[in-house]
Amino acid sequence: MRAVLQKLAEVKSAQFERFSISDLQKLCEFGQSASDPCVRANVVRMVGSLGCLFGALPSGADATMLALIGSFLLEVALKDNELWVEAEALDSVFDVFADDSLDSIAVQICLVEKLKQIVPVFKKKVGLNRKCLGEHVPIIMTAKMNLGRFILYKSK
Repeated sequence: MRAVLQKLAEVKSAQFERFSISDLQKLCEFGQSASDPCVRANVVRMVGSLGCLFGALPSGADATMLALIGSFLLEVALKDNELWVEAEALDSVFDVFADDSLDSIAVQICLVEKLKQIVPVFKKKVGLNRKCLGEHVPIIMTAKMNLGRFILYKSK
């Protein structure tokens, strides 16, 4: 499902014009309630792909949709019990909100403030789990490295 969604996003399919806030809420609820961390990570990536797509639409971004996407990703980054899923959520936040045209939505959801709250908790978790990160080392270390840089970039 994630691969199909990414391919549709890459070709900027018109199918997304029918994607509603209700559809997004259902996807987020499914991701939050999933017990399998692989499912949660895939939902995070799907929501992130949707955020990138909606943010790049020529007709303008749907602020409500992007605010929900940002809030969901921040919630996962702050509260998931798997460090690598948190890292996937952070990476998606960086992808979705990298464009300055979405700064008003970033302000609306208090993006920088919430990321600042995540920094000490995330870094502590990385330090405590450093020896057992396994195959997730690249995404976790990338998120750790980019978190501070992204905050600085968005604080300007």
